[in-house]
Amino acid sequence: MEAIEIQSNAVEEHVARQALGLLKIAPLATTDPNDHASLVEFIHKATIVCHIFRLHISSPEALKNLSLALEQWGVWFPKEQWAMTILGNEEMSGEERINELYRAKIFSDAGPEALDFSTYCILTYKQKAPEQRADWDDEFIHFAANMGLKIAQKHDITDLTNTYLCVEMILYCGDIYTDEPEYQPLVAFLADKTLSPREKTFHAYHWLIFEHEPNHEQE
Repeated sequence: MEAIEIQSNAVEEHVARQALGLLKIAPLATTDPNDHASLVEFIHKATIVCHIFRLHISSPEALKNLSLALEQWGVWFPKEQWAMTILGNEEMSGEERINELYRAKIFSDAGPEALDFSTYCILTYKQKAPEQRADWDDEFIHFAANMGLKIAQKHDITDLTNTYLCVEMILYCGDIYTDEPEYQPLVAFLADKTLSPREKTFHAYHWLIFEHEPNHEQE
């Protein structure tokens, strides 16, 4: 088998060779699975993405999935904002970022039911570092997921990353924050039609975590 050009030490050649074998039997969108040169090119481009975003891949399955994403969604999709947000998240491993790409695409194309959004929120929240999360039970996270999804949809937030941030804001507030006067600055960011979904949740989340001071009744 001919050598596959590797862009960096993020991917070893034997991983690329095994990923190529897996790609040949994967469901492809438009490429003939017998078109060896095209499949090699997708593997090659996947290693470029790994190099750019520092994705250290040791699993042939993960590299195959990234190559498959390039084949199905186009080689320029990593430059889209939703993909860059995920690929640039260095708190996740390379393989975790690739898995998250697939979840985000399923959420976008098929909707929250196809992803089982509540379960996704429960698992994602519990993966956070202990100092970054409270000890919420699954039932409350499920409740917050449904509420956060409705708020995201109300404000035209349709991607997985920013919809999940709406859920985290619900968890942080512990209530329907749109009904509370003290949270109106947060609501104003979400309702601002001049902001992109990413800007809406960024400003709202930043205000909630770093600027918001809860009102307390005087005793």
